[in-house]
Amino acid sequence: MDYRFARGVTSYRQEVDLLLDSNLTFIRILSIRFALPINKELITNRISQEQFQTVFLEIRTKDLPRLNKKFWSFDWKREIKVANRVVYKLTTQENPDVIQGLISWSDLGDHIFINVVESAPFNRGKERLYQGVAGNLFAIACQESFVRGYEGFIVFESKTKLINHYQDLLGAQRLGSSIRMFVDTQAATHLIKLYL
Repeated sequence: MDYRFARGVTSYRQEVDLLLDSNLTFIRILSIRFALPINKELITNRISQEQFQTVFLEIRTKDLPRLNKKFWSFDWKREIKVANRVVYKLTTQENPDVIQGLISWSDLGDHIFINVVESAPFNRGKERLYQGVAGNLFAIACQESFVRGYEGFIVFESKTKLINHYQDLLGAQRLGSSIRMFVDTQAATHLIKLYL
């Protein structure tokens, strides 16, 4: 099958590279970059308070050496190989070779399911280098949900100790007493306005 590539700017102010088949039917998003500077919180250096424009790209083969299990908590090399999952990295325009965070999601037909999300080790805890990495990762998943017609809905499973954190950070809601959480349209819209 012949494939074609297309580039465009979405209504969400992103430059998007698309993979199309020979009939110009959408196959998948190859990369998403913020096309226009916007005065929103992106990622912020915790010490200097300098803000950095983010770039959100699908993981490529050249990124594999940077996904060392000794550095990351999750086995991202394995995650990339799982069918029906897409893994994206968050970097900055100023330093695109340094991965700030990673996210894996699946399209479940009526929402985006977050399989794994992780900030780089230097972006975790009270001494993290950059603030806003997790918010950016979840916001881009919400935006993808809107693009696919799912009204911003995303679902994920939280570690028990992070449930309150996700409620505060994302406006996520818990499904009953389970560890499964979701972000609805209102919370998704807020995240996109705050981070993207």
